[in-house]
Amino acid sequence: MEIVLDFSFIQELSQLPPYLIVWKLFISGGWVLLLFVIFAVWYANWIGKRRGKFLEVVEYVLLAIDVPKINEQGPKAVESIFAQLAAAESGAKTFKEKNLQGMMETPVSLEIISMEGYIQFLIRLPKGLRDLAETAIYAQYPEAEITEVEDYASWAPTTFPNNEYDLWGTELVLYQPSPYPIRTHLEFEDPTAMDRFKDPMASILEVMSKLGQSENLWLQILLVPAQPDWTKEGKDVINKILGAKVTAPRTIVDIILDFPLKILGLVHDQVFSTTSGPEVKPQDTPPGKPGDLTPGARHVLEAVQNKLSKIAFKSKIRFLYWGRKEVFSKGRGVAAFMGALKQFNTLDMNGFMPDKITKTSGEGFSPLKDLANKQMSLVKNYATRAFSKGAKSFILNTEELATIYHFPVKAVKSPMLKTSETRRAEAPVSLPIEVPIVSEGDANFPFSDNNISAGQADSRQTFENGADSDEKNIAPAAEPPTDLPVA
Repeated sequence: MEIVLDFSFIQELSQLPPYLIVWKLFISGGWVLLLFVIFAVWYANWIGKRRGKFLEVVEYVLLAIDVPKINEQGPKAVESIFAQLAAAESGAKTFKEKNLQGMMETPVSLEIISMEGYIQFLIRLPKGLRDLAETAIYAQYPEAEITEVEDYASWAPTTFPNNEYDLWGTELVLYQPSPYPIRTHLEFEDPTAMDRFKDPMASILEVMSKLGQSENLWLQILLVPAQPDWTKEGKDVINKILGAKVTAPRTIVDIILDFPLKILGLVHDQVFSTTSGPEVKPQDTPPGKPGDLTPGARHVLEAVQNKLSKIAFKSKIRFLYWGRKEVFSKGRGVAAFMGALKQFNTLDMNGFMPDKITKTSGEGFSPLKDLANKQMSLVKNYATRAFSKGAKSFILNTEELATIYHFPVKAVKSPMLKTSETRRAEAPVSLPIEVPIVSEGDANFPFSDNNISAGQADSRQTFENGADSDEKNIAPAAEPPTDLPVA
């Protein structure tokens, strides 16, 4: 059997101008791919507008949280709060609700702000979730005070370049895939010290308390409950550590681009394959065992498995430092704060770093204009608590979130931190029960004619006589002895 491969179509294309090559490919089936691209772009724009309209009708509330100065609850208590906030997920949406009506999860925002050194813990969430949040907080901190406050985010300057104010900000991202955990509060335990827990919040609050007049430092952590399927990425990381074969996830674009290659592969197999015997597929290398790993790799494996076992959130972190130009200092507001965040980083697992795209630094042919655009975009996204804009979100579980956002323990001295001034306490059980007051004319009066017995007649007479003459029943006061020694 003689097989002839015709390459005339390729030779014909190579002799045509570029615009005719595009036209030939288009009429030969390329229009399908072009149509798919046009539809994808249109749908992304359309569903974005639908989601924007959905979020516009959601009403939010901003709550200030004050805990007592003597706080003995560590990050473990805040882990329980985040676990309850995971119930903020409104349930699985139908295809119509998600892809046609634009319904989506509304993010919860955890915020720590410092205004001229005055520090406040805040949480912003939809009004419908206020009871859930207050119940979760009071369950762990019964003496906390929760107050609805005005949204402060609109106080930041919104136009740049600005003659009065300067601003530096960024969104934080992870420098490793999400399944690798950051350093958590469990690793800040020191069993040899008197205060066993070395609170990482101490460094952050110390930086915030050092700010002066007209200086502001804001930290925002946006949360949306993560779906359980995020753990697939974590299982791939585990297989990679164990040395097993890892298959990268395929997207729709990959399937479309691979389709012509699969056709060519089938043609090749039909033309050049032999029938001498069954095809022998190469076997994958069996995965290793945890016992075969080095101590460091085994520690990373255990940390990844621990992260996958806990409730997780899709997260996004923003940071702003701004103030008047005459007092604006990157060394005090930026370098010191980013240094405080370094304590959560580990070289063998994960940590935070500034996102190169959202970081307020001028680049390109017009650096000043680029800097101004980034500053305005970052302030707008912070004020609107935009989750879908800016850097890509990542996954943090309850243990990691409680490490970077928790109320400081009593050993942390921060006089500028807003705390509750009163203590809530239960009423003592020994308080007397209120007794109703009755008059003599009432039927229930103790000495009423209806209620007095024959044996009580003398008692009533004595009571009435005593009321008429006090002198008959009161003993005279004793005179002091005359032989007392003189001082």
